[in-house]
Parts: sequence; C-alpha cells; structure tokens
Amino acid sequence: MTDEEKQIKTEQHAHVKKQQPEWIPGYTLSQHPEEIRQALFMRKNPSVSIEKKVKMEDFEDYDVMDPIYRMGWGGVLEFESDICYKQPVIDWISTLQRHGDGASLALTGIVSGKQYTLTHDKIRQIFGVDTGIRGEPGRAYEYPDESYLEPSNLETQDWIDRLQELFFLPPDTIKYTSSGKADLKPQAKVLWGVGVWNIFPREAGYESKIRVRDISILYGLISGRVAISYAHLVMLNLWATYESAYRSSIPHGYLLSRFLHNEGAIDMDMDMEAHRINIELRTLTQQDIPNLVFSLEPPFHIKDWQNRTFVADFEPEERQIVEREKAERVGRRDGVQEQEQEILNLKKSDHLVENELPIKASSSESKPSTTCVRGYKVKNSLAPILEAVFMKHGDIAAECIFKKASVRAFFLGIVCEVVMQLQTNDDRTIISKMEEMETDVSEVEAANIHVSWLRSHLEARKTSSLMMETKAKMSSLKKAAKMEVREIRTEFMAAKERLKQAKRIVKVLDLVHKKLKTNIHEGHTPSLL
Repeated sequence: MTDEEKQIKTEQHAHVKKQQPEWIPGYTLSQHPEEIRQALFMRKNPSVSIEKKVKMEDFEDYDVMDPIYRMGWGGVLEFESDICYKQPVIDWISTLQRHGDGASLALTGIVSGKQYTLTHDKIRQIFGVDTGIRGEPGRAYEYPDESYLEPSNLETQDWIDRLQELFFLPPDTIKYTSSGKADLKPQAKVLWGVGVWNIFPREAGYESKIRVRDISILYGLISGRVAISYAHLVMLNLWATYESAYRSSIPHGYLLSRFLHNEGAIDMDMDMEAHRINIELRTLTQQDIPNLVFSLEPPFHIKDWQNRTFVADFEPEERQIVEREKAERVGRRDGVQEQEQEILNLKKSDHLVENELPIKASSSESKPSTTCVRGYKVKNSLAPILEAVFMKHGDIAAECIFKKASVRAFFLGIVCEVVMQLQTNDDRTIISKMEEMETDVSEVEAANIHVSWLRSHLEARKTSSLMMETKAKMSSLKKAAKMEVREIRTEFMAAKERLKQAKRIVKVLDLVHKKLKTNIHEGHTPSLL
C-alpha cells in the first residue's frame, strides 16, 4: 500500500468515526435522541451474563440459604437451564423503553421488529419468585427505588443498622471493596456469593467488589425488615445496564432467554444458533465462597478466617417449618437424582425400547448420535426442538405413566418428530401425513404426556391445510370455468355473426318476395300473342 493509499484510508476511517454518534458525558442513554440510542448501546460491545445454579447439597445442612426461601425467592436457587439466546437478548435490551414505576414498572424491547414487554408477573412465572413471605401471608412486597438501594447519606442510623447486621467490624471501619468482603459475617458472605450472579450481578472483573446496593439488599434478606420484590430488582438491574455508559454486561441472561422464548420471540433458526452452556460449569459450590470452613458433622456450622462462627438459630415453630420445607426440597432433588441414575443404568444395559428404536450411527464414532436434554436422551436433530418445548411448556413428560426415562424419551421423540413435520411449509406433505401424525399424538396422549398444546396446533394446521387444499381445488375449478366461458363466448360471437348474415339474407329475400307480389298484382304478365 502506497503512502497516498494509506492517507486515503486514514481519512476514510476518521470520516466514518466522525459519523458515529457519541455518548454525551453525564447523560444516561434515555436522555439521548431516540434514533441514536441503539447505536450508542451497541458501541458498548455488550455481552450477556449468565446466572449460576446453586449446588444446594453443599449448603442445605447449614440453613444458610434460609433467608432467600423465607423471602419467597427460592427460584433464584433452584432454576434449571443450560441455554442462552445471546443475540436476541442483546437486541431486546438495546431497544429498551421503560414504562411506569414501582409495582407497575415494565420494560419493552424489540426483537426481529416486534415488541416484547417484561413485567413483574412474567419474571415471577419464569423463576418462581416472590411467592410470599414465610409466616406473614398478608405482607406485601416492596418496590424500592434507587434512593433506598444506594442512599446518598451513609451516616444515618438506618445505614449503620445495615452494616452492623452484615459485618463483624464497627461501621466506621468498613470499606466497600474486596477487603471489606473478608469481614462479612459467614451467612452474609454466602448470600453475597449467590447475589453477585443471581441477585445483584455486576460487570465482569468486579465480582469481588461489595457495592452499597449489595448491602441494602442483603440487609433486607437477612433481617427480614424489608420485603423487596425480586422481580423488581431484576427490572432495576436491566434498566441500569441500559442507561449506563459503562455497563456492557447484560445481567439475567437465562431469565431473559426464557422470557423471549415464552413470548414467541425465538424462532427455530434462533434455536439452532442458541448458545448452550454446561450447567456444571455454572454451578456455585462451597469452594466458590472463599475463607469459610463448613463443618462436616453436626452441629453444622460455618467458620470464617478468624474463627467467627455462624449457626442457624430459629424459634421452635419456625424450625419445624424450615425442616419441612427442606425435606420437600431434598425429596424433589432426590427424585431428579434417581432419574439421572436410572439413565446412567440404562446406558450400561441393552434396554428394550432403545433396541426397538435404533438410531442411525454417526459417520464419526467420536460424535454421539444422541443428546441428553434435561435427563431425556433424544436424537441430536431433535434436541433443539425438545429444549424449546421444555422452555415453553415445562417437562411435558413429568406425569407420564411410564417411569423409565428411556421410555419417556421415546414418546418425547415422537412429539419432536410431529413438531418438526408441522414446521414444514409443504401443505401436501402435511395433508398426506396428517392421519399418521394424529395417531402419533393419540399414542403420546395415552402415555399421559402433556401435549394438549400440540393437539390444538395439529387441529389448527389440519384445518388450515384443508382450507388450502379446498382453495387449490376452487382455483382449479375457477380456471376451468373461465376457460369454458371463453369457449362459449367465442361460439356465441360466431353464432351472432351467422345470425346477422341470416337476417340480411332474409331481408333480401323478403324484398324480392314483395317485388314479385307487386308485379303479379299489377298484371305485368306478358301476352301470349
């Protein structure tokens, strides 16, 4: 490249850069002109932060997570997901608009040209949070604004109370940095470890820093004095990310992915491009909470680096409630583990159903021909469809009359095959296979698989296909009728012309006839002699 070419390229680059919108210092994104907001947001080079699942077996005996369950936030710990639709999430939040405040706060973004609105109720349905405060059925959740979460005056008695609840050190010695984290009380430290991923997430590289809002939220959880809505915190986190010139990491990636999928914003092409995560690599364990020692035998307790101890303390009546809730959670978890063990055993055996349903071998032995989706082994080609079904309808095989996971997987495979066929745009193929698909759905229903949604879609597609078939037949009949009309019109025009000629001949003959009649009447008969 010559010096002249380099100069031209440099000038072109400078011109392009000059044309790009600039973030006005001190302004939030919503304070900029609407037409440049998305471009400004994308200049932050946004990424998506993904929540962490908590390995509850590591913490169950210590009751350290009880404040989260007491607040009705259990879904924050118990969610199951291994998928994140990164680009749709980025598209949605880059076009965000805020409506209302407090309990009526809603956020609307755009994906593929359509608007999708996130509300408190939708977050609650997805994550199973804000289910009510234990022991206080009439107590309502609070929807604080930023002035509560990040107060400007850090010398009030209210703020001192928050610090004393969470730290061992005197309030005037606490620094809100990584050094301050070391002096968090053991329970506060564990809850903070969950919070940086699932409750008050922050930018990558800042996971070790304690913020003012962290202290406010942890205080509400542990003391129980402030019943903050988790759904509201999510809303505030998302809006703060949109507004800030410096926050490029979009929080709550799993939750937003499930929201967009439930709303119908994710089509099958996006399903195929989804970013899948190994959930085991996104699991929070004891080892992720530094400088704490968890006792291995009763009485279960947690000690920090200075031998300061946490032991859960409940009133007798509350202890009974806590133990009952814990037993229910452990029972659910054991059921899942039994299912996983069942799958493992089936892998070691030559199961009947798997023999009856051979899967075509891959060309490469190193690549398995099946994928395990939430405990069910299905063909690789069907895995994205099954994941999409689970995200929208839950575990549709949960109440199946067959207990073996492989048998359930067989029926789920049938469901996916029907869904795949319905997604084609070939109406002839759908019509030809409609009876077969109806039989398949009936067999799945007989196994008590929840497919009422599929039955409805099948009936709708059947009606649509029959209407299309009828339309095609009517089109053919209409075309034939038009051809017949043209032929009749041609014959009619020819007959009309013949009629005109015949009328002219009749007229001429009529004149000749009159002439002859007149001659006869006047005696113009020539004489014989």
